[in-house]
Amino acid sequence: MTRKEFTDRCKGIKATASLTREEKEKEIRHIATMFTDFNLLRKTPEIRDLDRRYKETEKRLAGYNGFSYCPESGDWYPTRPPEIQALDREYEELSKWKAFETFRKAWAGKAA
Repeated sequence: MTRKEFTDRCKGIKATASLTREEKEKEIRHIATMFTDFNLLRKTPEIRDLDRRYKETEKRLAGYNGFSYCPESGDWYPTRPPEIQALDREYEELSKWKAFETFRKAWAGKAA
């Protein structure tokens, strides 16, 4: 979905008379989350930095302290190391924040 398509869909949802305010908000929040996940996240410097740190941590931890990493499946054995879990939580928080910001701008009528 392009920015133009995202903006048009948000305008269409806001113009729909058959939906309540809460339903419109829910729909726009859903579309903003999808748009953010598929388009924006890889382009932000925060996510690029997080990806870099994730790869460095994978290299540093793979094969040490009883952890092994399978690049084909992306799984850690026997469990995910605490450092990787912390990076996963950071990614999740950043993803939610970016989706919220996109929703907020769309709800206010500004471009995504």
